[in-house]
Amino acid sequence: MLSKKRLTVLTGAAVAALCIATQPILARQLDPLPMANGYSSYASADIPAGQSRIDVGALDPAPVPAMRPVPKSGKGSNYSVFGSVVVPVGTLPATKKWNGIASGDFLGQYGADCPATRCASGVRKTLAEAARRAEDLPPLEALALVNRSVNGAIAYASDKSAWGKGDYWASPVEIAKRGKGDCEDYAIAKMWLLRSIGFTPGQLQLVVLKDVRKQVFHAVLAVHVEGKAYVLDNMSNKVATDGAYASYVPILSFASGKSFIHGFTGKRSGLAQLGGDLSSVMPGEDL
Repeated sequence: MLSKKRLTVLTGAAVAALCIATQPILARQLDPLPMANGYSSYASADIPAGQSRIDVGALDPAPVPAMRPVPKSGKGSNYSVFGSVVVPVGTLPATKKWNGIASGDFLGQYGADCPATRCASGVRKTLAEAARRAEDLPPLEALALVNRSVNGAIAYASDKSAWGKGDYWASPVEIAKRGKGDCEDYAIAKMWLLRSIGFTPGQLQLVVLKDVRKQVFHAVLAVHVEGKAYVLDNMSNKVATDGAYASYVPILSFASGKSFIHGFTGKRSGLAQLGGDLSSVMPGEDL
């Protein structure tokens, strides 16, 4: 049982959703996921003989071939992503910000049904067109398209640069208007774009984590489909399962109206021991 093992829960962590646009991430070993036309996409496990690792950040951003369709069901989502043990909590310093983003109604901002008067140009037009293409695709193809489209439409900018303040979680309206944002802003845009084409709130988990290889903080969107968590990351146009990211250690996350912190058992328990006060963090300002 979990109580008999060492569980390190990462509370009191100095969490900042810092994005790094350089240096690729080394992935864990991945296994081929069957796709149409003889291609393979990789999920967690073993990869073909003679190839030991995949450089996620350097993967080809070209559109992926058609993948096998899977249901968009969010039932039974396991939020213990990246090998962690998830612990539900009542409130975190970022919970108020999350609630403001997650509880609003932003489905019409740049989704498939966005009016032409609103989505005639700029980021809204690009993402509305992506939504219309994605809504008829199998879920994994839709994830790949949404990830690429948001990554290409939004320019990275720190909170202070984009909004004049630190630790600011922009709404989809603000992101579309400015066309820029940091890591959690990319994840928020992807979350609402996916919700507009039928993904449920329970499938969409915003994860604040630490890249222990680079010693920086980051945020991604984990999308739960058919028992697996697929990572949509502004660092890469490639979509892979959470098992592909050996250096990603989650600290806190939000999904389906709930807040979570993440701990670890065994040898990984000390990888992300961080000091400081969560409420004092200024995400993205050290870039």
